[in-house]
Amino acid sequence: MSPSFSLTDYITGVYVAFAAVSALYHRDHQSNGKGQYVDIGLYESLIRMMEFLITDYDQSGTIKERSPGLSGHSAPAGVFKTKDENWVVIVTSSDRTFQRLTKAMGREDLLSDKKFQTNSVRLNNFDETNSIVRNWVKSLTKRELQTCLDDYGVPVSPVNSIKDIFEDEHFKDRKNIVEVNHPRLGKVKVPGIVPTFSETPGSIRNVAPELGENNDRILKQLAGLEDNDIIELEKEGII
Repeated sequence: MSPSFSLTDYITGVYVAFAAVSALYHRDHQSNGKGQYVDIGLYESLIRMMEFLITDYDQSGTIKERSPGLSGHSAPAGVFKTKDENWVVIVTSSDRTFQRLTKAMGREDLLSDKKFQTNSVRLNNFDETNSIVRNWVKSLTKRELQTCLDDYGVPVSPVNSIKDIFEDEHFKDRKNIVEVNHPRLGKVKVPGIVPTFSETPGSIRNVAPELGENNDRILKQLAGLEDNDIIELEKEGII
């Protein structure tokens, strides 16, 4: 499924931000104070995250395609539907996690079955392993499941819709969504500052400016242009 937001743009933005800071650090620690260029393509941030796919193909010729679940590395693993029609992600990335999961399910008998004793053999019986977990998950509500797995130390991640996020007390307490004033739209909710710092927590002081909103201040104060210069630029369609 295609993500419903500009994933690559934002991930590349993070890479560029770190790269810019690194370049500035390098400049400030050189005797000549010389800067450097930062060059990155949008696609490159994602290919950088495809580490094992590249190695897999190079070493074994494996061509990884899309899969309906999270199969391939851990079992059980996948997206499961609860009794009250909510989706959650459960991935048992270690045998100890699976052991805790069997206790939570009341199915410790699985540990004595050769088909489920280690992750490598569970991968060979992936569909059967996932089916057992799927049937158990759909017998509980999302809240019941979360409470149960938290008690047993088994990682579980609810798949939140944007509505769920707006209503979740954790997101509210973390100030992940804040309200700002917009000149045309009034009060608008936007993502909060991440990460937060104890001494310099930061805040959103204003929204993005309208196109050309700061032209006069920038062109006069920073570029040193006169009113006549700006008028000429406007006539020529440059600004």
